Amino acid sequence: MSKMSKAIAVLGVVAGLGVAALPLSSYAYDVPTETTVKTTVEGAISIAVDKTEVDLGTLKLNGVATGENAGDNELTVTVSGNSATAYSLKISAPSGNALMNSETNTSIPAIADAAGVTTLTGGTNSWGYQVNDTGNWFGVPATGSKDVVSVTDSDAGWTTNADKQVYTTKLAFGATAGSSLPAGEYKATVVLTASTTD
Repeated sequence: MSKMSKAIAVLGVVAGLGVAALPLSSYAYDVPTETTVKTTVEGAISIAVDKTEVDLGTLKLNGVATGENAGDNELTVTVSGNSATAYSLKISAPSGNALMNSETNTSIPAIADAAGVTTLTGGTNSWGYQVNDTGNWFGVPATGSKDVVSVTDSDAGWTTNADKQVYTTKLAFGATAGSSLPAGEYKATVVLTASTTD
């Protein structure tokens, strides 16, 4: 081969490499880079009471005859959320007043609950609540709050309703009256709070 043809051959190889190198270089810029985007959705819960049992926010107890067993009524407390979440349902009296007061300034006190559990018996002036029909009555604390139920996220009581996780608690309230208690309407206010414990 003459010197001229060798020069052409070398140029041909160089030109071929140049053409081959352009797509490789361009391809390297098109390689996708993966990025993970991450967030945490917190558990959220809400609380509601059975509206069929409550008239304008008031649970009306059955009539109380003096000296007889409790006049009572029950409502369903529903806690729901985006997942089964450990929580505690607490009860308290607003402003430290756990009395059922009448318009004549007489009152029915909450059950003395120092021992933890008591029975609501006729013939005494007392009122309180029981949980899930256990038959054990508790007094609403005058100060602070008290656990009604504590639920774990793996508790078998959770059900699914409309894509929400739901837990229900039956809460009954009752009152008794001694023979000397004046006739009239007596009422108290309670606050129910569901707080996550995770």
